[in-house]
Amino acid sequence: MTERTFRVTVRGRFGVLDGGQRAELLARQHDHGIFSARFTPEGMFLYERELVNFQFRYELTSNEPSPADAEVEVAMVAKELTAGALLSRGLTGRILKVALTSMDNIKTRQPAETS
Repeated sequence: MTERTFRVTVRGRFGVLDGGQRAELLARQHDHGIFSARFTPEGMFLYERELVNFQFRYELTSNEPSPADAEVEVAMVAKELTAGALLSRGLTGRILKVALTSMDNIKTRQPAETS
């Protein structure tokens, strides 16, 4: 069975935030800015100070045999994880876009051996 790994970015827009939610998000913004961005299985929650848009970044795997089916599965899982993560934080939002890259398509360069 082929396991495919994907890096997934889910972009969305926050729903209406009350004063307490805004204050809490702003207090933790330094932990959720673009400079702390990583792809993780549990997801990295990112947002800017304006609190309009958000991102979640995931590194997810699929065992679907077809690359197209694997992409569909991973996108669906990422949307479900994002909805659950927002809900667990007491937030609402709209998912606008899911972008994913198969790690099979990323070429890595090995350092040249020196003698």
